[in-house]
Amino acid sequence: MADKQKGRTSKDAPTATVVLGGGAPNSPLMAGALSAIYDHGKTFNVFYTSGAGALIGLVYLAPKGMTTPKALASLVQAGVADPIFDVFPLPFKTFYKLGPFSGPMRKWSQMFKISPDTANKMHIGGASMRLFNDSIDFWTAMITPTTLTPNSLGLCEPYPLLADEVDFDKLRKFSGEFFMNAYSISKGEMVEFNKNQVDIRHFHAAMSFPFMYPPQEIDGHYYFEGSSMDPLNLPKLKEKHVRKELSTQTVVLIDVLGSLKSSLVRKPRNLMDAFGISIMTPVVSLAEKNVQHFKDVHHSDPTARQFELLELKFDIPEADRPYVTDWSYSNLSRMLEIGLETGERFVKAYADLLPDREEDSPNPVMASRASALN
Repeated sequence: MADKQKGRTSKDAPTATVVLGGGAPNSPLMAGALSAIYDHGKTFNVFYTSGAGALIGLVYLAPKGMTTPKALASLVQAGVADPIFDVFPLPFKTFYKLGPFSGPMRKWSQMFKISPDTANKMHIGGASMRLFNDSIDFWTAMITPTTLTPNSLGLCEPYPLLADEVDFDKLRKFSGEFFMNAYSISKGEMVEFNKNQVDIRHFHAAMSFPFMYPPQEIDGHYYFEGSSMDPLNLPKLKEKHVRKELSTQTVVLIDVLGSLKSSLVRKPRNLMDAFGISIMTPVVSLAEKNVQHFKDVHHSDPTARQFELLELKFDIPEADRPYVTDWSYSNLSRMLEIGLETGERFVKAYADLLPDREEDSPNPVMASRASALN
């Protein structure tokens, strides 16, 4: 640690970039790590995101109607109650049938659910409320008509819950920078969107994984999910630093995908598990190669080495590895728990390399104010 702090005075305000890549349904690992960092009064100046990492970054920076820690923790609600998932291992709460009926049917189904206030008054436990409400979602998904045909461009409607989770106006007020990527089909290249551009269309572009979602159209151009081509988009980050478009002392790579390799090379438990492995394995392999290339260039080229590179990796216990592709509530909750534990260890080890955040805000404390605080 002493070497890392060499040349820095107590009044210097550190600057840091965090890289959040793909990895659903393992994104609660990222959510937990960021929540622990937030709880310790630390944050980042730049959020560089791809795939599921874009959702985590948006929820961290611009949660709608709740605090950042609560918003990050609430992402596990996308998991299906285990008694249902054990029989029907389908992620019906996040992947909706294609067509115009999914949205109205989802809104209609909310009328029949038990609210937390009602559950408290009736002394209904959280597990019982979750099972009842997820049963409503399950039967709603079953009876919702679909317009899916062999000529459709994807299986599902674009992720429908973002409007309930993210305040884009709040994102534009973030004092740092936010980037997320998507792959332009018409241009044949990776494209980045910044905090002043991002709206629901750009998010759907960043999440349009081929076959699962149709490509998203923006101003006459069609996009696929950026992480399907480059799960971390590290070359663009390096280019920005070389061109001095970004200036940061530390880059923190929250490497969910690299942490999953040992959990994917195994016999699948069922057909849905095999499907999840088939999607995640090539993405993990691509991420591994890209990270290694990025590290090789970073360490071998002194002219490009303008920042300290730290990796935050997750040690997934062997007992949890067979379930990492599951969209069950227990798996998502376990991933969040592992993320919190890992983030706690990381922020204790590297707190001096991360900027302080403003009170009740993910905004980094500006340099002049940081000096005054010291």
